[in-house]
Amino acid sequence: VNILENSFENTLIVYPNPTTGVTNIELGSNYANVTVNIRNLIGQDVFKESYRNSTILKINIPETSGLYFIEVAYFNKIQTWFLGYVDF
Repeated sequence: VNILENSFENTLIVYPNPTTGVTNIELGSNYANVTVNIRNLIGQDVFKESYRNSTILKINIPETSGLYFIEVAYFNKIQTWFLGYVDF
Protein backbone atom coordinates (compact mmCIF):
# COMPACT_ATOMS: atom_id res chain seq x y z
CA VAL A 1 0.00 0.00 0.00
CA ASN A 2 1.49 3.32 -1.02
CA ILE A 3 0.43 6.14 1.31
CA LEU A 4 0.63 9.35 -0.68
CA GLU A 5 -0.51 11.78 2.00
CA ASN A 6 -1.20 11.46 5.73
CA SER A 7 -2.31 14.18 8.13
CA PHE A 8 -4.14 11.85 10.55
CA GLU A 9 -2.50 11.27 13.94
CA ASN A 10 -2.40 7.53 13.25
CA THR A 11 -1.92 5.58 10.04
CA LEU A 12 -5.15 4.20 8.65
CA ILE A 13 -5.06 0.64 7.32
CA VAL A 14 -6.51 -0.26 3.90
CA TYR A 15 -6.87 -3.93 2.97
CA PRO A 16 -6.82 -5.97 0.85
CA ASN A 17 -4.76 -4.10 -1.68
CA PRO A 18 -5.09 -5.07 -4.42
CA THR A 19 -8.78 -5.83 -3.99
CA THR A 20 -11.34 -7.81 -5.97
CA GLY A 21 -14.15 -5.42 -5.03
CA VAL A 22 -14.58 -4.94 -1.28
CA THR A 23 -11.98 -2.86 0.56
CA ASN A 24 -11.78 -2.35 4.32
CA ILE A 25 -10.44 0.79 5.97
CA GLU A 26 -9.50 0.62 9.64
CA LEU A 27 -9.55 4.12 11.09
CA GLY A 28 -7.87 3.23 14.39
CA SER A 29 -10.22 5.59 16.23
CA ASN A 30 -13.90 6.48 16.12
CA TYR A 31 -14.38 9.59 13.98
CA ALA A 32 -17.68 11.51 14.05
CA ASN A 33 -17.84 12.18 10.30
CA VAL A 34 -15.42 10.71 7.74
CA THR A 35 -15.67 11.08 3.96
CA VAL A 36 -14.24 8.49 1.56
CA ASN A 37 -13.61 9.51 -2.04
CA ILE A 38 -12.27 7.18 -4.74
CA ARG A 39 -10.97 8.61 -8.01
CA ASN A 40 -9.67 6.94 -11.13
CA LEU A 41 -6.26 7.87 -12.56
CA ILE A 42 -7.70 10.73 -14.63
CA GLY A 43 -9.26 12.31 -11.55
CA GLN A 44 -12.90 11.34 -12.02
CA ASP A 45 -14.84 10.55 -8.85
CA VAL A 46 -16.11 6.96 -8.94
CA PHE A 47 -17.26 6.74 -5.30
CA LYS A 48 -17.96 9.25 -2.54
CA GLU A 49 -19.63 8.47 0.78
CA SER A 50 -19.73 9.90 4.30
CA TYR A 51 -19.69 7.71 7.39
CA ARG A 52 -20.60 8.59 10.97
CA ASN A 53 -19.17 7.16 14.18
CA SER A 54 -17.26 4.33 12.53
CA THR A 55 -13.92 2.67 13.16
CA ILE A 56 -13.97 0.17 10.23
CA LEU A 57 -15.38 1.04 6.81
CA LYS A 58 -16.31 -1.53 4.14
CA ILE A 59 -16.25 -0.09 0.64
CA ASN A 60 -17.43 -1.81 -2.53
CA ILE A 61 -15.46 -0.48 -5.52
CA PRO A 62 -18.06 0.17 -8.26
CA GLU A 63 -15.63 0.22 -11.20
CA THR A 64 -13.59 -2.09 -13.41
CA SER A 65 -10.01 -3.27 -12.95
CA GLY A 66 -7.41 -0.56 -12.58
CA LEU A 67 -5.59 1.73 -10.19
CA TYR A 68 -7.45 4.23 -8.06
CA PHE A 69 -6.73 6.92 -5.51
CA ILE A 70 -8.61 6.39 -2.26
CA GLU A 71 -8.86 9.40 0.04
CA VAL A 72 -10.19 9.49 3.60
CA ALA A 73 -10.94 12.94 5.00
CA TYR A 74 -11.92 14.15 8.46
CA PHE A 75 -12.17 17.95 8.61
CA ASN A 76 -8.65 19.12 7.68
CA LYS A 77 -7.06 15.66 8.06
CA ILE A 78 -6.52 13.63 4.87
CA GLN A 79 -4.92 10.29 4.07
CA THR A 80 -4.55 9.12 0.46
CA TRP A 81 -3.43 5.78 -1.06
CA PHE A 82 -3.09 4.03 -4.39
CA LEU A 83 -5.54 1.13 -4.58
CA GLY A 84 -5.34 -1.67 -7.13
CA TYR A 85 -8.62 -3.30 -8.21
CA VAL A 86 -8.67 -6.62 -10.05
CA ASP A 87 -12.00 -7.64 -11.61
CA PHE A 88 -11.99 -11.38 -12.32
